Amino acid sequence: PVDIAHTVAGSERYWISHASDNRKAILKHRRNLIDEKYMASLFPEAAYVAQYVADAPLYWYNPTYDASWLWQGMTFGMEAVHSFRGLYQVYEMNYDTESPKVPVLIVMGRYDYAVPHTLWKNALSRLQHVTFKVLDRSGHTPQLEQPNAFDKILLEWLHRQ
Repeated sequence: PVDIAHTVAGSERYWISHASDNRKAILKHRRNLIDEKYMASLFPEAAYVAQYVADAPLYWYNPTYDASWLWQGMTFGMEAVHSFRGLYQVYEMNYDTESPKVPVLIVMGRYDYAVPHTLWKNALSRLQHVTFKVLDRSGHTPQLEQPNAFDKILLEWLHRQ
């Protein structure tokens, strides 16, 4: 619900106040394994994936999760990543509370330190027709980490619409 600067600041606050010492130590160790020399030896896309996999404590309930399998066989260009991130440089959520009256479901994981659920705190009060759920054993990808709980929430929500 916020631009990149506010997302980064919010994620840093959430990390500092909510991540366990063990999770923080795991992130530090994993980042030390991919030093600058190693990262410089990779193509930009491979370096991006290596960083994402190393940063598991930021994205996953299990801080040692190996997400490399998600990237196997995937091709993408860094220009697309930069363009996507560029969209949110000056993002401002403008939502007309009178229309449209489209229902929205937001499902987030409590262990998402990259885009924490707490970023929605101020925005939710001014949004209508929003159902907001936080799953307690998920990070950035609750539909993958807690598929049964996610499916149940989604199906119940769809049934109510």
